[in-house]
Amino acid sequence: MKKFAKLLALVMVMALVMSTLTACGAIDKKKVLGDWSIATLNGKSGDDYAAELGLDVNAGRGGITITEDNIKVVSSLGTQDLGKYECLANGIQIEQNGTPIFAAEFDEKADTLTMKQGTSEANAITIVYKRGTVVFAEPEVADEEYADEEYYEEEE
Repeated sequence: MKKFAKLLALVMVMALVMSTLTACGAIDKKKVLGDWSIATLNGKSGDDYAAELGLDVNAGRGGITITEDNIKVVSSLGTQDLGKYECLANGIQIEQNGTPIFAAEFDEKADTLTMKQGTSEANAITIVYKRGTVVFAEPEVADEEYADEEYYEEEE
């Protein structure tokens, strides 16, 4: 009888564990579909982060587009396929050639995706995306003085 009670207790614990694991199923894919733009890079606005590195403001702007079956990166240079993704209990996992490369945590209340990139804490970048399309700044135009062909002529 003791063996039966122990076995029954074990079965009940396993059932409880399994129900807990299955209750934490993947998020609904529809919640993450669409355009997402960078809100912050390491806690700073994209513009401030780019300026701190001495880069053009558009270097700190960008985003991702999540479709039914893949993710695309959007930058001032264009759009590029990043890979497939899988929905997890707390976000998405991005894969290339079947290998996970990044994970992004979805915060439903704030409607944000947070992704950490880097090989160590020392070079990690935390990117927070907010829902919406990316707005890029107009490229700066050279001063008229430098645009003249005469400026570039060689001196003899």
